[in-house]
Amino acid sequence: MELIFDFKAAIDYMEGAYRKRAEEKKVSLQLRLAKALSDCPSHWVDAICRSWGLPVKGTKRDKAAALASKLGNVAELEKGLASLPPASLQAITFLLEEGGWSKIAALTRRFGKDDGDGFFWLTKPPQSPLGRLRLRGLCFLGRADREGRSYKVAVVPVELRSPLATALSLEAPPKTVQPAAKKTKAAQKNPVPIVCQLKVTLQDVNPPVWRRIQVPGSCDLSVLHLILQKVMGWENDHLYDFQFGREHYGEPDPKDGFWGARVHDAVRTTLSQVLPTARRKLVYLYDFGDSWEHLIQLEKTLPRTEENATPVCLAGEGACPPEDCGGAWGYARLLEIAKDPDHPEYEETMEWLGENRLSRPFSPEAATARLKPLTRLVSGKRGVENARLILRKS
Repeated sequence: MELIFDFKAAIDYMEGAYRKRAEEKKVSLQLRLAKALSDCPSHWVDAICRSWGLPVKGTKRDKAAALASKLGNVAELEKGLASLPPASLQAITFLLEEGGWSKIAALTRRFGKDDGDGFFWLTKPPQSPLGRLRLRGLCFLGRADREGRSYKVAVVPVELRSPLATALSLEAPPKTVQPAAKKTKAAQKNPVPIVCQLKVTLQDVNPPVWRRIQVPGSCDLSVLHLILQKVMGWENDHLYDFQFGREHYGEPDPKDGFWGARVHDAVRTTLSQVLPTARRKLVYLYDFGDSWEHLIQLEKTLPRTEENATPVCLAGEGACPPEDCGGAWGYARLLEIAKDPDHPEYEETMEWLGENRLSRPFSPEAATARLKPLTRLVSGKRGVENARLILRKS
C-alpha cells in the first residue's frame, strides 16, 4: 500500500489552524491599537507596517508606536483609504456606524466571507474586503462576550474611530455616552405626545419605491409593522423584524433569537421609546425569505394634536413589488420580462402578476384610506395578549 503525502493540503491545514488560533483570542470592544498589535502574529504586524510604507525593523512596541502616529493622522488615513476597494470602504463605514465593532456574521452577510485569506500575510496578503482592512490595521478580529454568549467580532481600535470618521466624512462617534437626565414622576406618567414624520424607502429596487408617513410616537412597533404593510402595499403574509442599532424587535421566539440576537417584543415597545436609541439608521425587514429591507428615516417630530392623531400617508412613489417574487433580484428579473413581449416567460409572468400590477401609480390618498381600520390600534390602551389577538385579525 503506497501512502501519498499531500504537501499542499498539509500546509493549508496548518495555515488554517494558525489563523483560527490567532483569531480566537479574547478582545475588548474598546480595543486599543497597541494591545491589538501585541496580540497579532509578528509577521502580521510587519505586513501592516509595509502596507503603510513603514519599516519593519524593531520591536512590536516600536512598530505599534509608528503605526499609531501614522493612523492617527487624518491626511495619511485619507491616502490609505483611497487605495481600498469600495467594498472595504463600505465595511469600515458599517463598523463605525455600528459603534466601532460588529459581529463577524453581520459583516460577512453584507460584504462577503474572508475564507480565502490565509495566515502568511507577507507572502499572500488578504484580498477580501474585511481582509484588506485588517492588512491596514484598521480592524482586528477576536472573541467578545455579549449577552452571556461568546461571539466572533471585528473591532476598530478606539483611537482610530474618530480619525476614520473624519477621513470618511462621517459624523464622529461619541467618545462617551452621557447618562440620560432623570425624569420626574410626572414626566414619566405624562410624556409629551409627539407625531413622527418618517420616510420609508425600499432598498435595492429600481425604479425607487418610497413613502412619507406621519405616525403617533405612542404606537407600538407591531402596529407600525401593520402601517408599513398598508402604505407600502404588502399583504402581511410573512414575518418581520425591526432593527435599531444592535437591537431587534418583532415576535420573540422563546427558543432562539433572530440571527442569534435577542428579539424584543414589538407589542411592548413604542416608536417614541426606540427612536432616541436608533441614531442614524432604522431598518424594517419584511419576509425573511425574500428579505425586503426598508430604510426608515426620521425626518421630524411634531406636537400631537387632534388633527394629526391618526396615521396618514403624505407622499410616495413607485408600486410595491409582488409578494414571493424572489426579493430585489427576482423583482428586477420580473421587470425585464414584463418589458419584453417576446420573452418565452412573458405570458406566464403577466398572468401571475395580474393586469397593471407593475405600472399601477401610487396614491397617498388611497394609502391613507387603507390605514383607517388601524385607528383603533394606534389609539387606546390594550393589554399585550389582547393586542396580539387584534393583530392576527388585522
